[in-house]
Amino acid sequence: MSSNNSPAAGSSSNNISCSRDFETFLQGWLIRQQHFYELLQTTLKNIHQHEEDDLNVLVSKVLSHYHLYYERKSEMATHNVFLVFSPTWFTPFEKTFFWVGGFRPSLAFKVMETVIRSDEMTELQRQRMDMLKDNVAREEAGVAKEMASTQEKVATDQAIMEAVKKMENLVNGEIVEVDAVLRGLRMSMETVLTWADSLRVATAGKVTQILTPVQCIKFLAAATKLQLRIRARGMQLIGGN
Repeated sequence: MSSNNSPAAGSSSNNISCSRDFETFLQGWLIRQQHFYELLQTTLKNIHQHEEDDLNVLVSKVLSHYHLYYERKSEMATHNVFLVFSPTWFTPFEKTFFWVGGFRPSLAFKVMETVIRSDEMTELQRQRMDMLKDNVAREEAGVAKEMASTQEKVATDQAIMEAVKKMENLVNGEIVEVDAVLRGLRMSMETVLTWADSLRVATAGKVTQILTPVQCIKFLAAATKLQLRIRARGMQLIGGN
């Protein structure tokens, strides 16, 4: 039987379909992200006219929006984690900012510091933020070590290298063999990505727990603005502008 009629070919077709589905989701998600950015900016301009409860509701909605992205990303990774590490739905410029499949978790602190000065925080806030920074740095080191271990395995594991060589001209019997070899690699990649994404979500959530409602609005507005600007610039570069 030819490779075109093999499960491998069907898998390729499914990958294309899933990739397109995620791109469609992302386009809609980014439109809603732009809406939230505008809402955050409008709220900032009239910040003293809003009750804390109203600000907390907006913060919750923005964080839920981010959670939705990571839920869909996790579903995509379960289907094909390799696509998530080499996403076609992001521009090359966007991907230059990526660390293990997304923005580095500690970027949240740099964004926060652009809009909230240290003297605008209480001593307790500063202490809690410093502790969080230390914890995130340790977690990032752990993720990086696990990722390096996985990459080293790819480079040195003879079975993986042989499986990759066979992928161009597979027959039915070899498909099962290659899938078995790559299954371990796929699981390792999923583990690393899940760890990194969980850290990204947890870091943003914990930062907002430390900040006041007004500070949260400033932080989320800055974070959203940065992401949208990077996206816009990436699209401009593709268009040659």
